[in-house]
Parts: sequence; C-alpha cells; structure tokens
Amino acid sequence: MHDAAVADYSAALSQQPRNPVVLYNRAAALDALGNHATAEADLTTALEHDPHNAAALYNRGLARAAQNNHQGAAHDFSLALEQDPNNPHVCCQHAHVLAAMDMLPEAVVNFTRALVLMPGDVGALRARAVLLQRLGNHHAAVEDAQAAALGAPGDVEVQLLYAQLLRDVGRWDDATTACHVVLQLDGRCVDALNCMGYCLRKLGRMEEAASWYGRALGIVVEGGGTDGGGHTAAVLVRLHNARAYCLAMQGKLQEVLRCLLMCGDHLHHHHHHPTIPPGCGPLHSSVAARPRQPPCTAQQSIHTAAAPATPGGPC
Repeated sequence: MHDAAVADYSAALSQQPRNPVVLYNRAAALDALGNHATAEADLTTALEHDPHNAAALYNRGLARAAQNNHQGAAHDFSLALEQDPNNPHVCCQHAHVLAAMDMLPEAVVNFTRALVLMPGDVGALRARAVLLQRLGNHHAAVEDAQAAALGAPGDVEVQLLYAQLLRDVGRWDDATTACHVVLQLDGRCVDALNCMGYCLRKLGRMEEAASWYGRALGIVVEGGGTDGGGHTAAVLVRLHNARAYCLAMQGKLQEVLRCLLMCGDHLHHHHHHPTIPPGCGPLHSSVAARPRQPPCTAQQSIHTAAAPATPGGPC
C-alpha cells in the first residue's frame, strides 16, 4: 500500500517537484516504510516552502528521532511547540528525545506540560515516573506509577513498574500486593517473582521468599519467560544467591549446598546456550513509535492510503 503511494507521489513530483503537500504525503509514506532519511529530506524541502508548518516539523522530528538524531528531533519539536503549544503529543515526543539526551529535568517539564493538556495519560505518567525515579524523586515517581496503574489495570509493565517503585521506597507490604497484581496478569513474569522474593526477604519471611526465588529460577532455566530479551548469567547468579541466603537464614544448609551446585550447573548450561529467555522486559518507551500529525486535509490528499493516523491515545 505504501509502496504504491510512494510511486503515485513520485509521479506527481515529476510534474511539480517542490509541491509541499505532495512532499509531505510522500514523506509520510516513506516513513511508514522505514525510509526515515528520505522522509526527512522530503519534509525539509516542504518546510522551505512553509517553515512554520507545525505538523511538518513534528513529523520531521519523528523521522530524525528514528535515526537517533535526538538533537535535531528536539529542535524540530521545540519549533513545532512554538506553533502549536497546546499539542500534548508534541510535548511527549519532545520529552522522549530530551530524556534520550540525558536532559532529564527538561524531559520531566515536558511530560508535566503534556499531562496538564491530557490529564491521566498512562504513557506520560509512566514515562515521567521512570524519569523521576532516575532523578531520585522516588515518592513522586510512586505517585505517578500509582496513577498509571489505576489507569491501565491490565498493563503488565505498568503494574510491574508500580511494584518495583514501591519496593524502592521500602513499602514492602504494598509492593508484594502490587506483585500479586502483576502475577495475576502474567504468572511467568520473572521480574515480578524476583521483586516478590526481595520484598518478602525484607519482611523476614524467608521461607516464602525462597519459594518465590525458586519459581523465578525455574522459569528462567526452563526457557519460558514472557519477553523477547534475554537473561544473563549474572541474573542466574543473583537469583541463586538470593535463594541460598533465604535458605541459610532458615538453617537449611543442605539445601543451600544443593542451590549452589545447581547454580554451577546452570552457569555451565548458560556458557553453552547463552540466550536464556527472560521474564518481563525493559520499560523504555520507543521514541519513533508515536502518533503522527495528519499530512493534509482530505481535499489536499493525493493518495489517502499514505496518510498517517491523527494523533490519539497515550503518549
């Protein structure tokens, strides 16, 4: 579909090489095909005709972000916000690229701005929670994660983030409750099992903690995790050591020895089969996979199949 659109727009551009509407729409089709560099070039040419077009600036920012040109993307989003200051999606994208540049306080400001315009947006709350945690503002991070969890009760990663942030501020009982919510959604989430074990260990409930660590180990070793990444040997060692500690605190020394021997066996297996399936994966948001501005009005569009969707939904 997008290939056909590119062909149609290219044919039109052979007659009108600098038509901004056609360039804009071809850029949308090219970007949908993953050809971000050529999409950026088309949008740059279109912006020569209309340098204050907020939608073109926004989409060029997305194309640049997809090429990891975060500085160029941030510049485009900033210009787009000058023209369209009340667009929460532009605020979110600006925040994402600022975070990628380690400009965390500025990113928080932009997520806050988006949330003023779009209260309760789960994506923005979750992203701001992660940034606040990185900045050391753990209690504010918990508040954002709690609001996100209430807004997305079926989202495993949002619920997991809430549980982990509760753990980080020492709210062990609340964190175990949040872990139970995650495990009701996905009983094979290794990160939630590990978080549960850690919190129970902090509460002095060593037998229960050892059991949860054992469940996590069983899932990792058998290769049945729930995400596309991979656990490292270090993860195996940490889980085995945590379980061994809980067993030792109960005086179960023979089980500690068996646990350590199993750790050696698993590490030997890992050496020969290094990719061990994981539990829940990373919580980072993709900069590129975000809502786009519509390319033009229905009257202007040459090939409607190439037009991106109107922004909507979470940041």
